[in-house]
Amino acid sequence: MQFFCTDSLVKIFPQTKKVRRLKYGGALLNERYCFQLFLRSDEMRRDVVIRCSRPDAVTLYAEDFIPAVTVTLPGADDYTVGETGLYPDLLRPLGVTDFFLRAGIACPVFAEVDCRALGAGRHTLTFTAEHAGETLAETSFTLTVTGEEGAAGDLIVTDWLHCDCIANYYGVSVNGSRYFALVESFIRTAVEHGINTVFVPCFTPPLDTAVGHHRTNVQLVGVTEENGAYSFDFSALETFIAIAKRAGAAYFEVNHLFSQWGAKACPDVYIRKNGRTVRCFGHKTAADSAQYRAFLRAFLPALDAKFKEWGIADRALYHLSDEPNGEHLERYRSHLAFIKEVLPDCRVMDALSDFAYRDIGIDLPVVAIDACEPFFASGADIMVYYCTGQDRHFEPNSFFCTPSERNRVLGVMLYKYGARGFLHWGYNFYSSYLSLRTVDPFYETDSAGRFQAGDAFRVYPEKEGALASLRLKVFRDGLQDYCLLKAVERKKGRTFVCSLLQERGFESFFCYPHDGEALLRLHDEFCALLAGPGERS
Repeated sequence: MQFFCTDSLVKIFPQTKKVRRLKYGGALLNERYCFQLFLRSDEMRRDVVIRCSRPDAVTLYAEDFIPAVTVTLPGADDYTVGETGLYPDLLRPLGVTDFFLRAGIACPVFAEVDCRALGAGRHTLTFTAEHAGETLAETSFTLTVTGEEGAAGDLIVTDWLHCDCIANYYGVSVNGSRYFALVESFIRTAVEHGINTVFVPCFTPPLDTAVGHHRTNVQLVGVTEENGAYSFDFSALETFIAIAKRAGAAYFEVNHLFSQWGAKACPDVYIRKNGRTVRCFGHKTAADSAQYRAFLRAFLPALDAKFKEWGIADRALYHLSDEPNGEHLERYRSHLAFIKEVLPDCRVMDALSDFAYRDIGIDLPVVAIDACEPFFASGADIMVYYCTGQDRHFEPNSFFCTPSERNRVLGVMLYKYGARGFLHWGYNFYSSYLSLRTVDPFYETDSAGRFQAGDAFRVYPEKEGALASLRLKVFRDGLQDYCLLKAVERKKGRTFVCSLLQERGFESFFCYPHDGEALLRLHDEFCALLAGPGERS
């Protein structure tokens, strides 16, 4: 029986027979250090128990294999791993007797160390695989935890929460107690993995929706119109914000105020009129219509007043339209001017990659990684994003087929470029393309064939909320790398850090070592720079 430790960047497939071994590692006190256990047996063994000598500090997960049909799209680069088939992705908290070994098939276990619970010092962690009271195999790993901590994160990190997908998948009523409990679980899991910003559906977001089709209404703000005047009920929104704050969210994104891909139309807004709630505005209403502008003139100041009352106005971010391009510039500029007239102090952020948007007054442009170089060269303060289209130039991404180092290297590059933050569109998009139907993310992982498997979600729904993926854990490792580099910067200066990154081959989003071990060595090297005498591994 094979039983040994390997690092978190190895992707272990059912047919995997050999992987590199890991015996030692280093970490900071406030990190979660992750690695894997590789198990492979020639015999079927049911009810296998995996034990750790420090269960108080180490959480174990079974890595479940999930099917992927659409792995890459035409034109993708060749820095991928695997083809159509089963991928290690779902991390299921490992119970005492729910793990079994399949004969001749790799059965990986993911290990997550809470370094603060472990404590500073050098620790040898011992793992045993047991069956019916018999020890089948044993292995160990030595982790040196320094007394230093990574710098507090200063990035804005968001991965859009799709509340309608929660309601649809679980079959629960929107804004009910069960719904809000599930929403809190999804937000809490996001925050635990470095995602510090929550997408707030004041109205149902006009995203990924076919024209004439309507996504499930998840509107948090009640609206009443009487004699042409609007009034607002913010009670559901207040509950949502309280949940997000309790879960640890730091920033709050107001959903897009205009339609996707050009700000041409309006979102659906449900309004109570004459005793009935009806769907108003929507795709048939021009975004610059007098009626909708009158509505926004009433709504936005009322929303801002509530945000000030709740102490989050300075951390609120407003979206206008997702991914407008050059031909939409003047229309977008007009909407931006209008919003700034109504709410002068609001901070606007949007995903837009045409350089023509550089100087029109957007507070926080969010630029696709493969289009960001001109923005950074101009000195712009921007966030970056990736999605289905960022698969052609070896840039970071987190599809099923993405090598894990291509996922984790994002953190290093956010530091090197001085990016303000990062955005991803699909934290839990459990729908087909354009939201025509709900999909099962355990089975249909490519949004009915439209996106690469994994592009649309990073968590899985279970009975009580969200389960993390392997990709989400690796993504957090990248954010921890960012905080590590910031901590070294405080000690050695930014020039020193950037020079060392360059020496190690970490040059740009598109040029870095295609080698997971290079990232692991980099992490340990920077940890050693912070370690005191006697703390270095």
